[in-house]
Amino acid sequence: MSGPADAEGAGAGGPPPEPCPATAWVDRVGTVQLWSAEAEALLGHPAKDICGTPAVELLTTRGDREAALAGRDRPEAGQSWDGVLALRHRDGHEVRAALRVRPFMDREGRAGWSVCAGDARRIEREDVDRALMRALFEQYPAPIAIMDDELRYRLLNEAAERVLTHPGNQLIGRHVGADTCHVDSGTVDRVLRQVRETGESVLGLPVRGSPPTGPDRDRMWSLSTFRLTDPTDRLLGMCQTYVDITDGYRAERRLELLTKAGAGIAATLDVARTAQELADVLVPALGDVAWVALSEAVLEGDEPPRMSGPGRWNLRRIGVAPPGEGWPAGLPAAGAVPPTLPNHPLLRRIGQGETVLLPDLDSVIAAAEGHSELAHLFVPEHGHSAIAAPLFARGLVLGTVVVWRTRRPVPFGQEDAGLLTEIASRAALGVDNARRYTREHRAAVALQQRLLPAATTDT
Repeated sequence: MSGPADAEGAGAGGPPPEPCPATAWVDRVGTVQLWSAEAEALLGHPAKDICGTPAVELLTTRGDREAALAGRDRPEAGQSWDGVLALRHRDGHEVRAALRVRPFMDREGRAGWSVCAGDARRIEREDVDRALMRALFEQYPAPIAIMDDELRYRLLNEAAERVLTHPGNQLIGRHVGADTCHVDSGTVDRVLRQVRETGESVLGLPVRGSPPTGPDRDRMWSLSTFRLTDPTDRLLGMCQTYVDITDGYRAERRLELLTKAGAGIAATLDVARTAQELADVLVPALGDVAWVALSEAVLEGDEPPRMSGPGRWNLRRIGVAPPGEGWPAGLPAAGAVPPTLPNHPLLRRIGQGETVLLPDLDSVIAAAEGHSELAHLFVPEHGHSAIAAPLFARGLVLGTVVVWRTRRPVPFGQEDAGLLTEIASRAALGVDNARRYTREHRAAVALQQRLLPAATTDT
């Protein structure tokens, strides 16, 4: 049976996707001999009314009927046809149906055609659904995980391995837990159970994780979780997606820290207070330990000496964080004057207005080489990464700010160094304004004292 000449999709692809529930058998002269209950549901015609009638009467267009009649006598030729046709429903309206027509011989050796049909709109929706699933699991770059209603992994895309502890095929059937996910597993499990019980999806929840390819570099993920249900709203499982938002998250945190620094530093014209405000802004937002050291001259309101060689690095620690009992034992506290620093290349760089980054423990050890007697004064316990930035304003290095990471495992990077440079630059202007105010205030007091009349003594 050749297909209707003008039918959609004729000769243009494979068979309609399974399932194709409505079935019929048409003999070689085109008479309907068998008609399934599903066919009745699709077109409204009961089997007792349709069996024994010409199948072409179900076709709504003249061209389709003529093409069907032209090919009805050749089932032995083995021709098949797939496509979409408009069929007549019992109540008169058209039903777009996806058909699969195949030559078929019954048990008695009579040739005819097996016809399988389904609602084209439903099948098209299913096609789109399947295409979407293929795209999500084969092309979509973000991790996707599907679990059953007991929170066992059922389906994972390739990208999901970025947040999982094992290859996806090793996790199928296993429960979600700390041993399966590099992302905060407690949050993942809690959100899954919450959404499963309440039915309310969670979208865009920030969670932290360390990928297996770089456990020392935390990543931030936007986690979305929702239920998978059938048309009757019966729970089938759960789906979670992860979108890497690390760059945006870090940019947002940097902006927040800069805003906080702008609002919280140099609110007063007090040198010591400004230094402490700077340290407070940096811990814990940027590091775990921080101190601000200023030249003695700055504290008096004077310009600092040029910090370009040995014997000139006499700085007093003014601001420290965390304060009090949180300050690491062994490190000089606020008010301490560490010994004169040697003419070290790193110190020369700071004296020239450059920020110095020590990204890892090896670089810290290398920087302290040959000066181990000073290490305990400048390296806190468990310190593994540091940044030192000059407080540079109007061509003067007023002091330095140093930030260490001790508890958090992620080392400082260039972005962190750039952020500290910007914060230190803003803070340096505040320190210099406070220094000049101190100088002017001191000069005003001295002038006032000189202008006072000399004291007289009555006898």
